[in-house]
Amino acid sequence: MFESKSILALDLGNRNLRGTELVKKKNEILLKKYFFQDMGIRNHRYPDDLNLEETLHICLDVHNLKHRPTVCGIDNLHIKSLDLVDFPILPENELISAIEFELETKFSLKAKDISYDFYILNSEVSGETSSQIIKIFYCENSIIKEREKILHNQKLKPVSIDLDILSISTMLGFNGYISEKYSYIIIDMGETHTTVAFQVGMQVVSLTNVLVSLNHIHKVLNNKYNFDYLQTEECKNLLSTIDNTDNITNAENAENVKNTEALKTCHESYNEILDGIDVAINEYKPFFEKWRLKNIFLTGGGNEFLNCCEFFQNKYDIETILPNPFKNINIYKHNNISENDLIITKPHMFSVSIGMALREILNK
Repeated sequence: MFESKSILALDLGNRNLRGTELVKKKNEILLKKYFFQDMGIRNHRYPDDLNLEETLHICLDVHNLKHRPTVCGIDNLHIKSLDLVDFPILPENELISAIEFELETKFSLKAKDISYDFYILNSEVSGETSSQIIKIFYCENSIIKEREKILHNQKLKPVSIDLDILSISTMLGFNGYISEKYSYIIIDMGETHTTVAFQVGMQVVSLTNVLVSLNHIHKVLNNKYNFDYLQTEECKNLLSTIDNTDNITNAENAENVKNTEALKTCHESYNEILDGIDVAINEYKPFFEKWRLKNIFLTGGGNEFLNCCEFFQNKYDIETILPNPFKNINIYKHNNISENDLIITKPHMFSVSIGMALREILNK
């Protein structure tokens, strides 16, 4: 009688599908079920034919996850943000109406056309005591309806549609990675874009979407060498095995990816991705004097490529972490987990889905 209803969280990426089902029992959070599916592997039509709903249907069937209360994420690329500055301090029952009035009169955004989430930046961030800054994240309702339609088609019960970046932030807080005293950079590298967010204490203050991401490597190799997606993956995997990129010309098995020039091109394309991330981080540097930057957090599938963690740590001289979203979650009670299991070897891949589930469970 101490167990709450479980919640299924789905992270529907442009390449990977992730699902995690959590339940709260007494004061403990437990992992009931999970799945991970790479839509790019063994699919010669990827990325032209994503087959998201078909693949999701198979995953839910295999893991018996139909008819579950479900929360689903919105890709950061669809999220816009704005700040309502010098906002008066109002009673809670007046706040929503005042926010929607401001959105319509100052930004020509009608509440009926968008879905939004907001929070009040704490006074240390805003520097205000007599007024406040309202941080708003929003997207078009059509994006919400698309997600809800997918869930209904899969015979799931939509509970909420959440924001990926706020889910990551919640995951970090729950697992004790962040505190009120410092600021942080979150880098969520995906297939089609990378999100770079600046967080002060427990609050995401700003985010930037970098549109050059992992699929950039495939586009370059496809245009230059006519590589299909699987050949690109082979090239990336081979490049990841080379300790020193100066040794590319001596790489073993280079004939598997046509020639060493393809490896060099792959490496150059990856550097272009890192350059885009660097530009986004530099936009936040003026804030580091006021709020000491303590950590850089890497989430998403792209952040394990070519010693990415080591790269950012060396470049910025800041401890860089691949967070474990299962750090404070009991993963063993309902699952037979081996040391080779994905949630042991690559737990950061589940950062968004775990964060979404936590936001729903912890707010009950």
